Amino acid sequence: VVPPVTTGRAAEVIAPDGTDPDSLRVLLAVLRRLGRQTIVTHAPVMPALSGALWRAADRALERGADPYAIDGALVRWGFAWGPFALRDR
Repeated sequence: VVPPVTTGRAAEVIAPDGTDPDSLRVLLAVLRRLGRQTIVTHAPVMPALSGALWRAADRALERGADPYAIDGALVRWGFAWGPFALRDR
């Protein structure tokens, strides 16, 4: 599971070939109980998704959106932090 599993709505589970199916089922059940939306992949996809989110946030900022409004909207949707708050960390 790609961190941080303790925050946010999404959890990326990287399950390469040979992953025990029973272990994967248990992990997915636990993540569902934690309220996470799971993405099961054979290789990481979250970096590409994060990159798309950052580019979209930058475009919104260039078009006049307030960075606090962008961050707030994403946090209300379920992100642990908005992209601009992350950059300030």
